[in-house]
Amino acid sequence: MAAAVGVLAGVGAVAFRWAIGGWQQLLTGHADLTEDPGLPLGGLVGALGGGNHAALILAPVLSACLYAPLMARFGAWECGRGVAGVMLAARAHGGAVPLRPAVATTASSALTIGGGGNAGPEGPICELGGALGHLIARRCRVPRATGRLLTAAGVAAGVSAAFNAPLAGAFFAMEVILLDFTSDTFVCVVIACVAATVTNKQFVGDGLSFTLHQDLSLAHDTDLGLVLVLGLVGGVVGVVFTKLRYRLDDAVSRVWRGPVWLRPIVGGVVLGGLLWALPSAYGEGDGVLNNALRGEVAVGLVLLLCGAKIVGCALTMAIGGVGGTFAPSLFIGGMLGAAFGAVVEPSNAYAMAIFGMLGMGAVFTGAARAPMTGVLLIMELTGQFRLLVPLMLVVVVATGMSRVLSRTTIYTEALARMGQDPTPPPPVAYRAHTEPR
Repeated sequence: MAAAVGVLAGVGAVAFRWAIGGWQQLLTGHADLTEDPGLPLGGLVGALGGGNHAALILAPVLSACLYAPLMARFGAWECGRGVAGVMLAARAHGGAVPLRPAVATTASSALTIGGGGNAGPEGPICELGGALGHLIARRCRVPRATGRLLTAAGVAAGVSAAFNAPLAGAFFAMEVILLDFTSDTFVCVVIACVAATVTNKQFVGDGLSFTLHQDLSLAHDTDLGLVLVLGLVGGVVGVVFTKLRYRLDDAVSRVWRGPVWLRPIVGGVVLGGLLWALPSAYGEGDGVLNNALRGEVAVGLVLLLCGAKIVGCALTMAIGGVGGTFAPSLFIGGMLGAAFGAVVEPSNAYAMAIFGMLGMGAVFTGAARAPMTGVLLIMELTGQFRLLVPLMLVVVVATGMSRVLSRTTIYTEALARMGQDPTPPPPVAYRAHTEPR
């Protein structure tokens, strides 16, 4: 059953990725508008073409015209949506994730991201994977505990396929969704992750998400002091990102008095203005992040894009855009770390790549507080295993700083706003050894 869930989630993740790229290709004429540094100064050749990138203002508006009614009609679900929704389903509903809202969320997210929205794919793919796992569990009539496990396996498989990171997907499901590190859980989610990764490989190949210069390492062991500083800064930025994401949502909700379906369309004009002013902030931005890590983007623009992504993601979520915050946190951390490296080691040709990679882990864990996932994810995205020790340090420091500054994470804050206790219950393995028999 876990293998079947993995295959289905893998196919879903591939279709989702193709939909994002296809919609962006249709609108702009480019699968990734940010990949070529010259594009922001040039024109568009897609449906928004005409030689003027000011047409980018229309991209999020047109997308919202499609996904706003879709979400209003089919996207409602009592647990919310995305990662937080699956977390609540796993905690309180035996992992029951309905399929129809998950499909609507995934389709809407493809339109959001492909239309320039600053969001990530992990929220919708977690929901879709969880729904597919629950579907298999329901059809096979398994016990409630097994159904919950298959839902988590679907989440793990979806993340694995979406990021080509099977270990990170497995630990994300155990560390964030289930809070369960037993051997039975590990076996189930790993089988699903392997099946999803193999399925994904058949369609899109097998390669690293970020192609850096070579095997990277710190120049000196004393640079661990700089890594510690970056961990502190990354933890702060992760918390700031979390707070702004929800504070802006609150502000827009207080001001908005129109129908729910109209909010993303009107808000799309504001988001489009950001894209017009800074086209490199379009969508996920993997292309420009890759360029920054290779030292091909000016430090000033790197810092500008870091701040723009924080604001852009918060704005996308606040107006009703659909997507996750996982990928934006990696972008923010990569840009923050790249700028940090350029400043502290200007003579090191690889400083932006080294500290950019570490910054990705720092901001992600500062926001999500999932250190094991953070370490494994960055390793699998970049293949830079010689930076494992500094990555472990920066992730742990960022996690500690996040705990000091905030009671909630970017996921548990959503649970708190739904009236749920944001404090996670003890892990299953812990309860098994401490509860009286």
